[in-house]
Amino acid sequence: MQELEALSLCEENARLTRNACRPDRGGRPQQCSASCSGATQPQKQSPVGSRILWQPQNTKRITEYCEQLVDSLQPTEEDASARRKFVQKLQLLVDIALRQRYGADFTKVYGGTLHVFGSSEAGLHLPGADLDVLLSLTQEVSSASKSGLVQVFATAFEKAGMRDVVPIPGARVPIVRVCDPVCGLSADISVNNRLPLANTLLLRTYTLIDERVRQLCYLVKRWAKQRGLAEAFHHTPSSYAWVNLVLFFCQHRAIVPNLQALAAGAPPSEPNAAEADSTFSASLLTSDGRRVQARFCADAEVARQALGRQTAEEGCCSPASRTAGVGELLLAFFELFSQFDFCARIVSVRCGAELDGQLPSRSQPDLNHISTISQPDRNTRGR
Repeated sequence: MQELEALSLCEENARLTRNACRPDRGGRPQQCSASCSGATQPQKQSPVGSRILWQPQNTKRITEYCEQLVDSLQPTEEDASARRKFVQKLQLLVDIALRQRYGADFTKVYGGTLHVFGSSEAGLHLPGADLDVLLSLTQEVSSASKSGLVQVFATAFEKAGMRDVVPIPGARVPIVRVCDPVCGLSADISVNNRLPLANTLLLRTYTLIDERVRQLCYLVKRWAKQRGLAEAFHHTPSSYAWVNLVLFFCQHRAIVPNLQALAAGAPPSEPNAAEADSTFSASLLTSDGRRVQARFCADAEVARQALGRQTAEEGCCSPASRTAGVGELLLAFFELFSQFDFCARIVSVRCGAELDGQLPSRSQPDLNHISTISQPDRNTRGR
């Protein structure tokens, strides 16, 4: 079975199950099986085609193909080396540009270190994927200053022979896009956009709790990319949004705990030693200048232990969830979101639950919603 066949089987299973759900008088889909609520595997009440896919011999085959696909998508050492060298080259060019424009003392006062964030740093990037990079300064600077720096870097990159240099100083987050003609990699560089660093650490921690989380992220991202469904500028969910859907699904199935809820158990001002070691906590600015508190468990082992205690106390994790292969989980992922009412419900990784469709007011500092997918730590709304 080829890669497309394995992913298409999961997609077809979701279509069959979705079509079996008939709307009630209010227009909302009824639960045609236990899978609509995510409680158990839909082996008894699903449509015939769906039941065939859920048979053990078929889920085992799908898991085998999915694992092979994930293995084939892993970045090589050559890819990792090229990324390191690319970032080093960018750092050198940025240092030169800052010294020439603002004087030799600029970096002594303001710093100026480049940090990679996003899928590359979280270990979720596909081969050849672009890099997200930020210039971290020790002091906050105005939006106008960020836009000016982006223009300065664009000029320096063009002089250095970099390709496809595109400054976007007027964006909500000013960036400059650049491509290295030697390695062929591209990067988007922003200034003091630190909140994504916290989001990256949060995502990486989730993937370290259970290997199947990382595998599912790869499979769903690959599926979305092949179908042109991971391009935010084409008004589809971004790759980051798809990852958030995977994380929500894994919370839904008690494969991972809610890392932000784990860190909320003790007052930030009085953590014990263990909590201090495992908790990330920082006050960060959003892209539109508002301050949010990012706080979550950043230790995968501590999270695994907490998940074990929760599932033992609440009995919310069936043996099937603990032992299900990645193919079986991919089937369940498509089933869950093929039935999800995105018009009336909001997916929230931060809350670890569905929210109603009424977006919170901007006075609330701890929720952000992109369409109907809530980002873990941000507080601004966009698409």
